[in-house]
Order: sequence, then C-alpha cells, then structure tokens
Amino acid sequence: MKNSLNLTKTFLWICIFFLESCWTLTTKDPLSKESERILRICFWNVQNLSLNHLKKEGKGNYIFEFSKTCDLIVYSEIRSGNTDIVQLFQSTLGKGGKQFVCEEGISKGLEEGTRTEKYLACANKEVSEEIQKEEYVDEDNDFARPPTLFFVNIVGKKILLVPFHSTPGDKEELKNFQKVVDLAYKKYSDRRIFFGGDFYTGTQYQKGEFLVSLPYFTYLKQLILEPTTFSNQSHGLVFTDKMSAVDCKGKVWKLDSLVPTMGGRKELEKVSDHFPISAECKFK
Repeated sequence: MKNSLNLTKTFLWICIFFLESCWTLTTKDPLSKESERILRICFWNVQNLSLNHLKKEGKGNYIFEFSKTCDLIVYSEIRSGNTDIVQLFQSTLGKGGKQFVCEEGISKGLEEGTRTEKYLACANKEVSEEIQKEEYVDEDNDFARPPTLFFVNIVGKKILLVPFHSTPGDKEELKNFQKVVDLAYKKYSDRRIFFGGDFYTGTQYQKGEFLVSLPYFTYLKQLILEPTTFSNQSHGLVFTDKMSAVDCKGKVWKLDSLVPTMGGRKELEKVSDHFPISAECKFK
C-alpha cells in the first residue's frame, strides 16, 4: 500500500513537472534566440516601405518589433527617395532600451523617372557602434538595384553584409551577381561575408537547372532551405562561404506564426509579402 502511494506521488510530481515545462514552452517568446552567444543576421524585403508606411500601426510597428530582435539587419525595397530615414530608424528601434546605429545606401533605379529604392542596414549597439558602407560600382548597368556593401566590426570579427533585390524573372541579373561575389571575396577576404535578400529564385520565376548553373549557387553555402513567401516560393536567400557557414543556421520567420492575432494573409501581406530571413551564427 505504502509503495503504491509513493508511486502515485511520484507520478503526480512528474505530471506537474511536464505541465510546467509545457507552459514554459507555450509562453516562450517565439522571437527569442536559442542562446545569447548567437549573432542574428537578418535580411528583409519590407515591400515598398515609405515614411507613411512606417507610421501605420499594421506595418511600421511590426517591422520595428521584429527588427529589435536582430543583432544586424539589412532591409531592401525602402521607398523613401532621397529622404534620410536613418534617424527615424535609430530613434524608433531605440525605444524600449536597446540602441541601434543605422546606415543607408544611395537611392537606385535603372531608368530615370522610375521609383527608386535603397538598402538600409542597422546594428544593435551592443554588437557594433558603427556601420560603414560602400556602393557597388555598376559600370555595365547590370542591376536595377546594385547592392550597397555594409561593413560591421564586432569583437574579434569583421563582417560584410551584401543585400540584393533582383528583378523578378531576370536571369541576367542573377548571372551578373557573380561579379558582386567575386569582388567581395577579392577585396574583403579578411571578412565573414553574407549575401542575402530577395533573389526571386522560386519556381514562379526560375527553374532549378538554371540556378545550379550559377557558380555561386554551387560553391557557396545556402542557409535558407524553406519557402520565404505566403505563396510558398523560395525567393529569399542567405548564403556565404562554407567556412563562415560553420555554426550558422538559416531561419525563415513566417509572419502568420509570429503574429497570429493580426488576422489572415491579406492583413499580414500589408506588412510584407516576403518573410524576414536570418542567419543564426555562433561565432567562436
């Protein structure tokens, strides 16, 4: 009888332990990192982001809330013309205790009179106090939106972030991106280099056999392996050399999982029709 009572008590304690564990798991912030030792490097096409969009609760607020969880983040499709939005991003991201430093690229457009966009990079000041930039010199007009190269130095590590927003369905741009890759490794081989953004490589625009014919798709390590849009397309990529990819994992931040209270797909696509993506790296 006594043994039976002891077994019952043990069983109850096990049940209580698992209930507490389940509660902890269900209440854990889905945006939290697995470890504070991990550096989260994010890329996000924020879909026609303008100053007016940033003031809207359903778009700007969510973009800033997610961005605060990144140690480094580079945005594409910033549609603010020649407006300096660095101060706006720094002050808004800084609300809540964290401080960020940001740097923007030059507005770009292939043809005069067309809407232009620029790249913007921000860093948590706990990681880096400064971001430097260099515009890719597009002598042959290979790209509608040539990359801005962003340089970040963290303790013991030098990092180069190269964002890219390609033209949907444009094979030549994807071929010509090899020039950017070659330049980055020729001039900045002392850095850990991460290329990321929207390459529009889903089956909606490109075939697999074409992609594997691109050299950088073969010898660089692709970190994003799952769809990056609501339409189940793999347009977003983060890739780097295999040495820099050691202890790095790619992650897709699906908006419908992160913001289940916001509504259906139509509402979430007002934030962006592209999910933010990241490289989660544990640098030694």
